[in-house]
Amino acid sequence: MSREIRVASEDPQLAAAGAADGYLAKLVKYIPGEIIAGYLAADGIVRSSISDDQDRLESYLWIFLVVGLFLTPLYLWRVAKVSKVVQIALATVSFAAWVFGVGGAFSFTDWYEPFQGGLVVIGATLVIPIIDP
Repeated sequence: MSREIRVASEDPQLAAAGAADGYLAKLVKYIPGEIIAGYLAADGIVRSSISDDQDRLESYLWIFLVVGLFLTPLYLWRVAKVSKVVQIALATVSFAAWVFGVGGAFSFTDWYEPFQGGLVVIGATLVIPIIDP
């Protein structure tokens, strides 16, 4: 299965054959699972290693977020061979929404509440797949 989203408006044959990606297929293709897995692994390793130093933990989590935001478009473009800029941008937004949803570095800010993360994940999950790249 290609990671690039297939849109009926780009190719009339896709529309006629019903081969364009639907909502669920687009949802899966917009989620950068490999980057999220890497973020989760790094988060777990660091939390288990330096749980007694919250300032260092916070610093690492911000670094992981920035690295994930950088790697998501690079990975989709170079490895997954996605060429649609809108798809790459929305996948990057999906990663940021997911990190916000689990807390990550945001949990160290004064304004963050876990319910906000849940609402952002729900919103991103419902809205992003509606957008055709």
